[in-house]
Amino acid sequence: MLRGASLRAWVLTAVVAVGACAAPTLPLPPPTEPEVSASTEAGKVHLSSKGGVQPNAIVVIYNRNPDVPRDRRVGGSQADGEGSWQADVYASPGDYLDVTQEFGATRSGATTIRVPPR
Repeated sequence: MLRGASLRAWVLTAVVAVGACAAPTLPLPPPTEPEVSASTEAGKVHLSSKGGVQPNAIVVIYNRNPDVPRDRRVGGSQADGEGSWQADVYASPGDYLDVTQEFGATRSGATTIRVPPR
């Protein structure tokens, strides 16, 4: 009798474990809108956010302006343990920037911002 109960418990545990692995991962929310300020480097803007993403997430910034060379359209940073981050990226007033976060194998939707006039 104990053997049958033990087998049932093992099967139940295995079913629960498989179900837990098959559960979908919650999507990451888009980052909060970062602050935009002048950068110390010419042709760049400084973006910063306090707690705007998942702790330790990778923040990716994409400049949609096709006039920006391809090797300068993408920038990024890694957030600290509180989700705060900052980055300098190539951009001019009026450019649209898409900001996303990645954590593990999950990527958020974009927060799109427009670089304000100086």
